[in-house]
Amino acid sequence: MLLVCFSFGELTAQTIPDSLQLSEGTFSYSFYQGPMQVGNNRLKVLMKDCPIALKRYESGKRTESFGILLAAIGLVTSAASLGNYYFNQGTEFPTGYVATGALCVGVGIPIYFSGGNTAKSSVLLFNQKCTR
Repeated sequence: MLLVCFSFGELTAQTIPDSLQLSEGTFSYSFYQGPMQVGNNRLKVLMKDCPIALKRYESGKRTESFGILLAAIGLVTSAASLGNYYFNQGTEFPTGYVATGALCVGVGIPIYFSGGNTAKSSVLLFNQKCTR
């Protein structure tokens, strides 16, 4: 009787598909394997046998991080120079610092979205080339 119960339990077990899905929000995205959300570490483990997709994913995440860093540096530069000007009753407006900060923000945002698109495209590449 126990043998029948155990064999029936194995037959009804839920299997997780090999393919990945992408769920996009307004400013974010998530990866899913079936109904289960997949984090960065699990995604890298899944893609380890597909080096081309893993390389694209890691490249996209690095580009995203660089874009965020560049935008953050721009915001801090602009805010610090404006704060220094207004709180210390400056006589000369810090045009160079504000312009440099705005330029960093203006360049960092498209770089961030470009990296996100590269990371997202790794899922399509993984599903096309590496799933069974």
